[in-house]
Parts: sequence; structure tokens; C-alpha cells
Amino acid sequence: MSLEHIMPQKSPLRKEWQEMLGTNYSKTQKELLHTLGNLTLTQYNSELSNKSFEEKLKILRTSNVTLNQYFHKVNVWNEEEIKSRAESLAKIAIKVWPR
Repeated sequence: MSLEHIMPQKSPLRKEWQEMLGTNYSKTQKELLHTLGNLTLTQYNSELSNKSFEEKLKILRTSNVTLNQYFHKVNVWNEEEIKSRAESLAKIAIKVWPR
């Protein structure tokens, strides 16, 4: 297993990513690239690479990793979704590792 960036690290982003992230795509990439919401575990890191979100979804939705079940309920990947997933994962982490 390895860490996968859902929104790709490579700049400039492909047109599909720019359109999905919106007019401030560069700012969004810079601010949210390495955040919890944009990261996942996968065995398909090289296959996912810089593909479009739609292509990544096909693979992530077939994943047996519980962490990736989140992707069954999303169809876009933008600032709002990345932040929403980060909050969701943070809530799980707090339950698993309480103070």
C-alpha cells in the first residue's frame, strides 16, 4: 500500500482537474494538496497517477480499503469535498484515538 494524492501533485494540473477545481485551482492545489482530505491509501498508485478524477473514481470505488468507501458518495473533487473528507476522517480519528 502507498499514499495517493487524489488531486494530483503534478503542476500544471490537467485541464479536467482545473475545471473541476474551479477558477482558483492553483490556490486550491497549493493549499490542500498534502492535507488529510486529499490523501488515501491504495495499491494502485502508479495506475492512478495524474488521471482525471473520474478515472480515479473507477479504481477507488473498487478498493477493499475501508478508507476508500467514501468515494462511493462523491462525484466531484473540489475544495469543498476535500475539506469535507478531511473533517470526516478527523472525526473517525478522534473516535479511534481519543485523548
